[in-house]
Amino acid sequence: MTGQPSCYGVRWLNPFQGILQVVELGEARALSMDGVRWEIQVRCDQPELPWDTLSPGEPVMRYLRFGVWSTAAGLRQMAAIPILDLDLLLEATGALTKLLPECLTALPFVPADRHELWLLDKDAMPFALLASSVGAQRLAQRTCEPWAAGARSDHSFRSPRLLERGIPARRDQDSRHHATLLERLVRDAAGCPVRFGWFERDADGGGLAVESAGAKGEAATRRLSAESFPPLLLREAWPQPADRDLVRDYLDWCAPFLLMLSDIDDRTRDRLERAARTHALEVDALYRLYPKVLDTGLLQSIRVEARLRQSRSPGFAGKIP
Repeated sequence: MTGQPSCYGVRWLNPFQGILQVVELGEARALSMDGVRWEIQVRCDQPELPWDTLSPGEPVMRYLRFGVWSTAAGLRQMAAIPILDLDLLLEATGALTKLLPECLTALPFVPADRHELWLLDKDAMPFALLASSVGAQRLAQRTCEPWAAGARSDHSFRSPRLLERGIPARRDQDSRHHATLLERLVRDAAGCPVRFGWFERDADGGGLAVESAGAKGEAATRRLSAESFPPLLLREAWPQPADRDLVRDYLDWCAPFLLMLSDIDDRTRDRLERAARTHALEVDALYRLYPKVLDTGLLQSIRVEARLRQSRSPGFAGKIP
């Protein structure tokens, strides 16, 4: 197999959990959330199961998990499906893993998901990012999932400012009350029916509206400036002080992941680096994918704290997906 691999990033969204690093070569690809452990996948025909009673049609191509690769351990192959051509799988993955070490020198990769699905406020302005796409194949999407502050099973977000106001982090049967309040804030701002739209972002940070839904018939062909899009993927300016405090605390909680974004100014990055001090394990797992670090001394101290925590609780790696 010849050719050069394609290397790019894709944001992991709703909730935002960082930027997935992707290396593609032919029918094989490698995916990683931390730049260290890579899942190797191969694109091939979906195996036809013996109990499948559907009429045969065009082959369904999909990526199948083949193994896990790292610089330290090499490729650890998963159990192969017997009806697949193992020689072809090994040829595809072998060519990819041979080039992977060289690709790692370019981390983090430039994000390629320029098409973005945003929730829109009553003025049809974007205020919360829902999804993104590398190509234009999803732009006809007419429905969207509700915006999520975190996984339903994750109860770790607590807003210090809301606690100071006497608003508990748990209420009745809701163990993630602060996250629920934030999701309600976003839902109310999006209206009913929900207003959302696709935008294609350009090199200057602006965006051309490609498709809008629920926006009361607004023309789709409008261009917004870079300043119209929240750099941290969620608007920080809200009318009520309690809402601003909630959003600020939430973004601070997301700091280890938001530091992976490249289009944030130094003032915001400095704030996020300081907020990330309380998330040492996540920072230690993700720092390789930060496009810029302002305070290297602070980063080093955070990583030392992570090592101390790991020595006390081996095997715990924070909330890395």
